[in-house]
Order: sequence, then structure tokens, then C-alpha cells
Amino acid sequence: LFRSVDFQEEVYKEVISSQLKSILRVDPLHRCGVMLVFGTHLAVFPFRRELADDQDLKGSAVDEMPHYVIDLKSISDRIANVVDIQFLHGYYEPTLLILFESLRTWPGRVAVRQDTCALIAISMNVAQRVHPVIWSLSNLPFDCFKALAVPKPL
Repeated sequence: LFRSVDFQEEVYKEVISSQLKSILRVDPLHRCGVMLVFGTHLAVFPFRRELADDQDLKGSAVDEMPHYVIDLKSISDRIANVVDIQFLHGYYEPTLLILFESLRTWPGRVAVRQDTCALIAISMNVAQRVHPVIWSLSNLPFDCFKALAVPKPL
């Protein structure tokens, strides 16, 4: 996964010395992976699909799509401080849930501003590089710290 990314030396040093956290997540059906970098950018890694039906072509790649980067500000200008990201179960395309805080706050400022977190779900069409917002939810409590994807029961 990491060998496919061609880091330039300056970018690599900035990632290592950055105080921003990086989060790596993989789609439940293994269609792609994403990594949060630089706070508001997603590096998208589409995974190769293998042909299993044809014995002559077994093990050869059908689609080999290069990685690319999404600026989350282009999806929604409210995304400022990404708290967590998770892929959701049960969608036709990979669907990413982003928990973020548009305006940062802290417990000492709760009297002024307390509902600063929000959720946004984006459908990821990695072949066409289109990422529409399918739903969003705002005014969540400031102390949200994790998003959990719960699969459907069997």
C-alpha cells in the first residue's frame, strides 16, 4: 500500500514532523483504502480487482487505478478538524463517514459554544473520482471523539 505512494523528500519530512494525526481506514469489502493526511486531505488507494473466473488470466489485474488525493474542503468548506473517519457497511459504493469539528471548542467554553461536531457521509466512486455527499448531520456535542461503523446483523 505504501510503496505505491511516491513521496517527495520535502513532503515526507513534513508528514513525519507534523503534529496532525494520520488515520488509515480500509473499506469493509476491500475496494479501496483512505488515509487522512495534513488534517484535511484524503489519500485514496483503489485496490486492484483480480480475475478469478478465467484460468488463463488468473492473477492478472483487471483494473489498476493510481492513488489520488481529495481536499476535504472541496467536499464541504465546513470541514476543519477531522476527528475520525470510518467506512460504512452495506452500501453499493465505498461510503466514508467523516466526524469533524467545524469550530473548535473546549470544556471551558461550553457555556458559549457546545455543539461543534458534525458528521458527513460521502459516496466514493473511485473509478470516476466523484465523491458526492449523501447525507450530513450537524450540531453534535463538542466531545465526540470516535465514529463506529456497525455491520448489519447476520
